[in-house]
Amino acid sequence: RMLCDGAPEPVAVAAPAAPASSTREYYGPPELVDAPETAVSPAPLTSEAQP
Repeated sequence: RMLCDGAPEPVAVAAPAAPASSTREYYGPPELVDAPETAVSPAPLTSEAQP
């Protein structure tokens, strides 16, 4: 039980936590992640703003 319960729990918590932190730290600012969304957002906003 200790090995089974101990292994999945710490690994499950450490696995998502590690990649998530590394990914957030790697990308850093949300601007890079939102770049595609931001590029799409200004498009409709600019179109509506022009006309």
